[in-house]
Parts: sequence; C-alpha cells; structure tokens
Amino acid sequence: MKEVAATRNLETVTAEIVTITGQVKCAVVSAAIEIGRRLVEAKELVPHGEWGKYLEEKVSFSPSQAGNMMRLYNEYGSNQESLFGGGAKAIEALSVTSAIRLLSLPAEEREAFVEENDVAAMSTRELEKAIKERNEALEAQKAAEASARQSEDAVKTAEAAVAGYQERLAALEKKLDSAKTGEKKAKEALKQLKDNPVLPEDLMAKIRKEAEVTAAEAAAGKAEEKLKKLEDARARAEKRAAEAAQALEEAQKQRALGSPEAAVFRVLFGKVQEDFQQMGNVLSQVQLQDPELAEKLRAAVRKLLENLEGKING
Repeated sequence: MKEVAATRNLETVTAEIVTITGQVKCAVVSAAIEIGRRLVEAKELVPHGEWGKYLEEKVSFSPSQAGNMMRLYNEYGSNQESLFGGGAKAIEALSVTSAIRLLSLPAEEREAFVEENDVAAMSTRELEKAIKERNEALEAQKAAEASARQSEDAVKTAEAAVAGYQERLAALEKKLDSAKTGEKKAKEALKQLKDNPVLPEDLMAKIRKEAEVTAAEAAAGKAEEKLKKLEDARARAEKRAAEAAQALEEAQKQRALGSPEAAVFRVLFGKVQEDFQQMGNVLSQVQLQDPELAEKLRAAVRKLLENLEGKING
C-alpha cells in the first residue's frame, strides 16, 4: 500500500480533487435544471391556489427555491441543450448560485460575460461585483451615448443657427451693397446736375404747366382788376350823369322860373364829357388785351347812354 501511495504525487491528487469537484458541480447544476423541468410540469398539474402548499408538503422547497430552479430550466434547459447552444459544459463548472446570478444578464450577453470574466473561478460575491460593474459600465456607456447624441443634436442646432445667421448676413450685405450702389448713383446724378444743370423732360413739362397756370391766373387777376376799375368808372359816370340830369332838370325849372342856373348845367355837362373821354381811353387799352371784355364794357356804356336818354326824354 505504501508503494502505491508513493507513486502518486501531489499534482495528481490535486487534479483528481478538481475533477471530482467539477463533476459534483456539474451534477448539481444539471440536477437543478432537471428539477426545474419537473417543477414546471408539476405546476401545470397542481390545482390553482395550491402551489405553495404542494411545494412545502410534497417536495420541501420554498417558493423562491422552486422559482430559481424553474428559471434555470427555462433559461438553460427549455427548448435548448445548454446555456449557449454548445452543450451543458458552459455552466457545468458553475455553482447553482452562480448560474442563478447570471440570469440577471440578458441571454445574448451571458456567454461573452462568462468567457471574459472566468466566472467558474469566482466566488458568489465576486460574481455579483462583476455583474454590478458590468451594469454600471453599461449605464455609463448609455449615458455617454445619450450625451454624445445630445451633443450631436446641439451641434446640428448650432450649425443650423449659424447657417441661418449667415443667410441673414448675406441678405443684409446684399441690401447694403444695393444701398451703396444707390447712394453712388445718387451722388453721381447730383454731381451731374451741379456740373450740367439740365432738368429732366418730365420735370420741365410739369414746370411749364405750372407756369402756364400761374400766368393764366395772373392774367385773370389783372383782367378782374381792370374790369373792377371800369365798373367803378361806369358807376362814377352814371352818378355824374344822374347828377347832370338832375342839374339839367333843375336848370330847366329855373329857366322856366326865369332863373339863371343854366350855368350849372354847362359845368356838369362838361364833367360828363370829361368822364366819357376817360372811359374811351380805358376801353382802347382793354381792346388791346381782351377784345371780348372790351365789347362787354361797350355794351355797358351803351346801356348807360340809353338810361341817360330815357331820363332826358322823360
């Protein structure tokens, strides 16, 4: 016996221990999955409301224990041969507790997580820490991506704003150029007018028209003024004629009475002749400027003479 023991070294014994330990773990995980398979089946058969009683009385499992094994089956054994489709070896090296902890990861990420972190060599606490760090890293990545998207959106918004400002600036510059061009043209036109003061034809036509209207208004004013003077002269002549007629009438009366007042008549008659002489001179001037007005004045004089004749004959 001692000779047999002497031929076995520590490395061999250690390897056997590790192998047996792995076999035990594999058996435990596989057994848990198979128990989970049957618990799923049993739950379909147990009457509604009696599942907890069944677990306690028939199989001595708590609801949480049963739930974990059913989850192991649903995730690792239901409609699939293993954890990742490559046989049960992916979880064979894990404890039941570690296999359950891995359920917190999305199914599509478990294989990479196990390979990257050597989960088989981790304790439960180390596995929980690794999962926590992984989740925190994912959250940080999501936050960074969200921040990047926000930054990108902010950049796009800023670029759009800059483009809008550039467009407005271009429009303002265009208006400024147009204004400068207009100012330049205006200065050139002003200089040309100063150097060669020639008014545009339309402005000259307007000025001519206004001058004609002004001249017509002035002529009308002068005509009215002359007409007024003639009317005043006619009124004076009529007054003097009336006075002469009255004097003549008085002279006739005095002559009839033997009075020498005939001399008064001669004086008044001379005044009438003098006034008519002045009216004739004015009519000559009006005839040169406004024949139509002169004819109206002559008609007025004739009317005056007719009135005088009527008074004398009467």
